[in-house]
Amino acid sequence: MILNEIIEQVKAFRQVIYKLFNKRRDAKINLVDALSSNTKAKTVVELSENNLFERKHSSITPAINEFFPEEKNKEEPKKLKEEYEKEISIAISKIIPVQKKRIYLLFALDTTTIPRPYAKTLKDLHIAYKPNPISGNKPITIGHSLSLLTYLPEVRESSWVLPLSSRRVLSNEKGAAVGIKQITELMKETKSSLNDQLCVVSTDSLYGTHVCQKEASSEKNLILIARGRSNRNFYYQPINSKGDKSGHPTWYGEEMKLSNPTTHKVSDYENKFEHKTKKGKILTVNISCWYNMLMRGRKEFDTHNYPFTLVRGVVTDSDGKNVYKNPLWLMAFGEKRNELNPTEIFNVYQQRYDIEHYFRFSKRNLLLASYQTPETEHEEAWHQLSMLAYVQLFMCRELAKKLPKPWEKHLSASKTSSLLTPTQVQRDFERLVNQELGTPAKEVKKRGIPEGRKKGYKPVSRPTMPVIYKSKKKQLKKNKQLLSEVEIKAKKANKPANYSEIVNELNHWLKNIKMEMPDFLNKLTSELSSSS
Repeated sequence: MILNEIIEQVKAFRQVIYKLFNKRRDAKINLVDALSSNTKAKTVVELSENNLFERKHSSITPAINEFFPEEKNKEEPKKLKEEYEKEISIAISKIIPVQKKRIYLLFALDTTTIPRPYAKTLKDLHIAYKPNPISGNKPITIGHSLSLLTYLPEVRESSWVLPLSSRRVLSNEKGAAVGIKQITELMKETKSSLNDQLCVVSTDSLYGTHVCQKEASSEKNLILIARGRSNRNFYYQPINSKGDKSGHPTWYGEEMKLSNPTTHKVSDYENKFEHKTKKGKILTVNISCWYNMLMRGRKEFDTHNYPFTLVRGVVTDSDGKNVYKNPLWLMAFGEKRNELNPTEIFNVYQQRYDIEHYFRFSKRNLLLASYQTPETEHEEAWHQLSMLAYVQLFMCRELAKKLPKPWEKHLSASKTSSLLTPTQVQRDFERLVNQELGTPAKEVKKRGIPEGRKKGYKPVSRPTMPVIYKSKKKQLKKNKQLLSEVEIKAKKANKPANYSEIVNELNHWLKNIKMEMPDFLNKLTSELSSSS
């Protein structure tokens, strides 16, 4: 694509996002630009010192707090927020490049943890997975989980991905189920570029369940590829599915234990090819495939009616020895799964790891996990802003110039390729905005000195929220009891003790509904007079 066309495409996308922002859109677009060009800030407030953030640090918090539209129907705030997130995802989906060789769009799904162990008043905290480098310690932390859907480019470009949808996983949800809903909801949208397209999603072993298989089967153009644990058991097709006339039909054939090779029948497909690593080592990949395999289902979903393709990949070196201890098992679900041959299924899964680069870069350079707030909605708003900042970098990857550090000038040619990394594009993004792209934000105008808090105002103390465990039914009952106790304590703690505290509380609630005290008193007087 010609550079001028790319510049116009980036400008058009920035205008779309700018119009999607409902309030404080100038501060929001400045904040996204500051994130895209961030090379120094380690905290969110430090972004106010960025040259592309034209406002003061006091504009950051209101911009994040008012990210989502106002709740017109307070009974369904979650639905309104999800619709707004979907609009952002649709806008991003329209910049997916046209496929030249692939007949499908490739995506990756995964969850990451946002650690918040010290946020005692933050709602919906739960135990989440977090790798621990110290052996013997449990790989867990307290925080929130974030489900992310990303597009994987047709040509693997220096670990680039395009994030499409970001959604927080609630404590009563599973990340795999949330992720599959993200892709299916986006495919059903007629305005989305995913509509009527063959989509392939590459995932890890948590997505190879009957719940994900059920959700994936609702879309005929979706192929779900999930890794299978090596201790799982599957089933061949039954020889006589009708069974005896008087008995129950046979749904499952002989059992295939992945950990026991003696239960493996002759595969339906075999292939062997060589793979050259980045270090020049030649490896041999042996692919085996079994079609129309079955897994045990549940009452709510008859998996025997939805067979899948099972692929095994074994990698050996030049001496014929296995490179990895266990073979790689992959499952392909979906009506159109046979449009991908087993070798392609194996290669597609290899690209899934690029989403991990996005998580690392976003947490380190885009401050994905650095926003400290006691409000879950504000945290979710920050995740959306961080995702939009990365999207801008993705679109500018062919426009940016290489600005190596002094110690990077003598690196080997393999580490200084023409394809710039996200970090390298981030270094040059400020120049791109100033010289090529411009900003849709209006000129800064001084608003005067705000009144601030009134004298004698005491903010209401936030109650300490319990950490929610997902493990057992008894623990779930205990979580409900803890939540009810917290609500009772909060009501007692917020009970005013004297006249001044009553006035302070009244001012606080009137401010929330945007009503002045004189208006409230006039309305109250008229209602009392009419009732008498």
